Amino acid sequence: MHKNILILMYCLIVLFLSGCSIKNDNHINNDVAIEEAVSKNDDVSIEETQDDILEKRVMELKEEFSGQELPATNIYINEECGYKFEFPENWIGSYFVDDEFPECAVVRFYGESIRGSVFLKTFSKEYEYGLTMFFILSEEAVNNGTYDSVTLIGESRGINYYFATTTDASLSPLFGEGKYWFEELESEKQLVNKDCEKAKEMMEFYESRDNLSKAFMEI
Repeated sequence: MHKNILILMYCLIVLFLSGCSIKNDNHINNDVAIEEAVSKNDDVSIEETQDDILEKRVMELKEEFSGQELPATNIYINEECGYKFEFPENWIGSYFVDDEFPECAVVRFYGESIRGSVFLKTFSKEYEYGLTMFFILSEEAVNNGTYDSVTLIGESRGINYYFATTTDASLSPLFGEGKYWFEELESEKQLVNKDCEKAKEMMEFYESRDNLSKAFMEI
């Protein structure tokens, strides 16, 4: 009988000590979990919302697409072809001219939104800066390509130069109805609307052939 009592007491002591061990282990595990959570979120507030995360992603994307320099003047000079072209002063900060091929100068719109500053190629991860508004082409360049709305705007060094557009390179991505993921951000949507208004204002200038002829000058 006495022996059975001792065995019972021993079992109770073992159970008590085991319970203490479990409590201590749980306490340690909780501390580790908290430390891990804090370490993973050193730079992220626990109050950060989904919009905050989206905004960070958009800012990172805009940083990636921020490599285009814009002219500080409204006068474009093509020294190789011998002419200058005077844009309206309110174009400064919203355009640039790609003249990698001087006889085929590409005038591009450059807005504040991602959609308005980068042409995202649909079937690849490639992109190019700006959206094409129109071309200034030598007669030879016109004859070697396929263009729309071809109009003579001037002459330089005995060579005719033309205004032209193309249907597959235009401002249509800016005015398109499709929405990119980064436009879930309200501030980006507002920039798209702002760019659309600016682009429409700029289009009024080059839709007038008289304006284009006056802007083109031989040097």
